[in-house]
Amino acid sequence: ETTVHYGGAQYIPTGRGLATAREPFQKLFQTFACTHMQDGFELAALLCMSSRVGYGWAFYLCMVFSIMSWTFAPFLFNPKQFDDPMLALRDMRQWAAWLWEAKGSETQSWRTWATSQQDLRSHSSLAWIFLPSPRLLAAVFTSVLIYGIAPPIPYEPSLAWCQSLLPWMPPVLHIVACALVAPVSLCMDGQLGPLPAHVILAAVGVSLTCLELSAVDWYEPSALAVALHKYVLLRFLLEAADGVAAHRLGGCCCAVVHEAC
Repeated sequence: ETTVHYGGAQYIPTGRGLATAREPFQKLFQTFACTHMQDGFELAALLCMSSRVGYGWAFYLCMVFSIMSWTFAPFLFNPKQFDDPMLALRDMRQWAAWLWEAKGSETQSWRTWATSQQDLRSHSSLAWIFLPSPRLLAAVFTSVLIYGIAPPIPYEPSLAWCQSLLPWMPPVLHIVACALVAPVSLCMDGQLGPLPAHVILAAVGVSLTCLELSAVDWYEPSALAVALHKYVLLRFLLEAADGVAAHRLGGCCCAVVHEAC
């Protein structure tokens, strides 16, 4: 998906041994996460959020096959993938260690691999974040939808007015938290013991996002629509943050902002 949008696709040499050699999960994740797995999980999440809409059994059958093929095809066609459960357990341990590692090559550290994925964005126009942006258009459409379903009450300095904005507003607490934690992690990276900086930022961001979403009235009939809107807004914010981090706006003076993104 990244190379389709921003260019920079490269040939992946396969070699003769690919057809019979078993690849570890970490390598499969690096190869197919951005092109297949993320889209498969996102499609599954969107399908769950639209569960109250009856599209018919044929639509759901096609969608299930698409999700399964995007998500699990790399494992199904990996030779000897399920022969030994101990190999699968070893793969998961190696993948977890790769996610945890903060330094090293792309095959040793998720952080290095994720940073290299942003290099493709650095050659594109910064305006790509906003226009044309399918995620921005989706955020606008869902905002109009939520405004029609649960419009905020007229302005008044009260808690009720603030609560009426919750279904419509994007998740923002993780942005504030990452902006506050980023300077500390940037200065003390490698000195936090067994906790890398990106792990701390991810844990803080996910926790605060879940806390913010828990404040929404999920017992309302519009709960699934609100969840869809929040997810679309969050994905757009993450896309915009990737663009800011890739273009390094402000240079070294804004290194803290880049780290937070």
